Amino acid sequence: MSLSYTLLGDGSSDKVLLYVIDWLLKQQSSQIFERNFTYRQELVQGKASLTFVIERALHLYPYTDLLFVHRDAEKIAHDIRKHEILDALKKIKIQPLPAVCVVPVRMTEAWLLFDEDAIRHAAENPNGKMPLSLPSPKEIERLTSPKKSLHNILIQACGKTGRRLEKFDPDKQVHLIAPRIDDFSPLRDLPAFQNLEKDLQEILQEHGWQTIFATIIPLQVLLYYCAVHNVIVAINL
Repeated sequence: MSLSYTLLGDGSSDKVLLYVIDWLLKQQSSQIFERNFTYRQELVQGKASLTFVIERALHLYPYTDLLFVHRDAEKIAHDIRKHEILDALKKIKIQPLPAVCVVPVRMTEAWLLFDEDAIRHAAENPNGKMPLSLPSPKEIERLTSPKKSLHNILIQACGKTGRRLEKFDPDKQVHLIAPRIDDFSPLRDLPAFQNLEKDLQEILQEHGWQTIFATIIPLQVLLYYCAVHNVIVAINL
């Protein structure tokens, strides 16, 4: 039986987070999830409460099984932004459903700043050799403007000059990064991503959607450790 999830983003560019969520679900669940995406401006015009926007998203996709609500932390602390989402979810008037908060620090682009190969391909210069000023994992959440940093790195990576550089649109190319990333595990160094993965694991466990591999993998790690360190253990299966 297939399930579906819906990602509610701040804006249309947050669609790239679908690839992050897909990767996390494959790591943690054996279920097949169909995915939906919508964003605030597609649902409402002008100002509206987050609760109302969530309700509109659920009316648009009434058969969704799992909801992801995205808000960039921006200049606000991650926990405060997450609390805003949770508070809005409590106020929805329709039947509640499992929901996970997606709160990158400071914005979505921060979670695309680690894969050099994907960035070079998105910049249309996969064989480029020029060094790129990629931040370390510890620096990513300290960047004041991850979007500007990512755009500058794409410009570095493209290797274009003159009129060709003038035609290069980093805002367009940035959408090509996430589809080329096969492994988002480097993001596990980031507290905001750790929080997302932990919350998702809890939801999957609660609803019986977690894969058997989630319990097998730690066993494999244990056996490897024992082999390396010459330790013998007894395991009851």
